[in-house]
Amino acid sequence: MLDIKINHVELKQPQHTISNEPNFRSVRLDAFLEDDEHTLYNIEVQVVNKGNIPKRIRFNQSLIDREQMPSGEYDYSKLPKTIIVFVCDFDLFDKGLYRYTFKNICMEDSSWRIPLLSLAMKP
Repeated sequence: MLDIKINHVELKQPQHTISNEPNFRSVRLDAFLEDDEHTLYNIEVQVVNKGNIPKRIRFNQSLIDREQMPSGEYDYSKLPKTIIVFVCDFDLFDKGLYRYTFKNICMEDSSWRIPLLSLAMKP
């Protein structure tokens, strides 16, 4: 599904909760995994289309990143690669595709990419 080779994956925690500050939204990840290359995976199952998945992906990514950076750390190169996968039983964008893949790229120079991959799957 991801078109990448993974030798070993470890379930870091099922139903992993990342709490935010009081009075702010937290997130509960369905499955939070790490592979042998220290890439983090957030696997989500979605059965109802509330039209918010792109922003949920952004929110999940921000809280995952926040959890990986201890207070006082300023070296952002230490943030691990993260892959967020939403498995849906509906066509997220109504384009008739079973998979949608997104990568952040520089519009002026497409060879420069931010290592981000998010997928939405339709069975």
